[in-house]
Amino acid sequence: MTFTVESGIEMPKRARGRAPTKFPMQDMSVGDSFLIPCDIADKKALTNWRRKFLVAKQAFLKHFEGEFKTATMSDGVRVWRTA
Repeated sequence: MTFTVESGIEMPKRARGRAPTKFPMQDMSVGDSFLIPCDIADKKALTNWRRKFLVAKQAFLKHFEGEFKTATMSDGVRVWRTA
């Protein structure tokens, strides 16, 4: 069996998974915050938004420095940049 080496062929796009949610962490200075609006009575939705932010924060911290804190507010989850 022989194989032919070819160049210039694009890789297919990933069919599985989702693109990560884009949060404005790069645009924030220390003390800035943003709200992730969600129904806080829906514990599953609240947990999902916190998890999405955690994944985005981990990706952000691979390339940049900073610290973030979250708190549940009456209208959703608020995220502050603390460092």
